[in-house]
Amino acid sequence: MNYRSIEEIFEHLRLQEYFTAEELFQRYRLYEPNLNHNTFKSRISELKRRNLIRDVMRGIYTVSDKPYFKPEISKDIKKITNLFKKQYPEVLYCAWSTLWLNNFTIHQIVSSFSILEVENDIIDSIFYNFQEKGLSVFLQPDKKSIDRYVLPKEGSIVIIPLITRAPTLLLDDTAVPSLEKILVDTFCDQELYFIFSGSELMNIYRYAYKKYALNFSRLLTYAERRKRKTEIRAFIIQNMDNSLEKIL
Repeated sequence: MNYRSIEEIFEHLRLQEYFTAEELFQRYRLYEPNLNHNTFKSRISELKRRNLIRDVMRGIYTVSDKPYFKPEISKDIKKITNLFKKQYPEVLYCAWSTLWLNNFTIHQIVSSFSILEVENDIIDSIFYNFQEKGLSVFLQPDKKSIDRYVLPKEGSIVIIPLITRAPTLLLDDTAVPSLEKILVDTFCDQELYFIFSGSELMNIYRYAYKKYALNFSRLLTYAERRKRKTEIRAFIIQNMDNSLEKIL
C-alpha cells in the first residue's frame, strides 16, 4: 500500500479513541479488496513496528501519540542494581523509586524510598548482604515500620518478593517495572504504599492514563496474577474513563 492509502485509513480511525482489529481489517479492505487475514497480520506487525498503532487490549488498538513512561534511572537505583547483579547476575529482579510517582500526584512527596524486588528464595540473602554493606535496608516492612523508620531516613531501600511473570522493561541496562505494574502494585500493596492511598491513588491512575500510553491487557493480566483483577477493572472504569468499560 502507498503512504496516501495508509493516511486515509488512519484519518478515519483517528476519530475513534480505540478500534478493533476487525475494524482496521475492513478499512484496509477498502483499498486492498483481496487482502486476507494472514497478510493482514503482517500489516499489523508492521504498523506496530513503525509505532503507528499501539496495543490497548488483545485485538484492540489506538493511534494515540502518548509517550511511553520511561523514568530516569537515578544513581541510587544504579548502585542498588549493580550490587545485586554482582552477586546474582542471572537472577530476575526489578528496581524503582517511589519518587517516580511524583509524575502522577498532585501533592509532591518529599520522603521517598527505593524498592528492590527479587525472587523469593534469595530475598534473605540480599537483605543481609546489603546490611553488611552499611545500607539502610528493610525487608518487607509493615506500614508502621515504613512510617517510623523507612520514610524518615534518606536512602532507604525496601526489599520485597518479585511476583512471577511481572511486566518489567529494561532501561539503561536496569530492570524496572512497567507503568502497568506500578499501577497494579500501588493498588494492591497499600500497606507498603499507604502514602498514595485514597484520592492520591485516584490521581495516579488518572494522570497515568492522561499522560502516558497504557496497555490494559498487560495491566489486567498482571492484576489477575495478583488476584485483584475485578477490583482494579472497576477502579479504572470509575476513576479513569467510564468509556473504558466497553473494552476492558
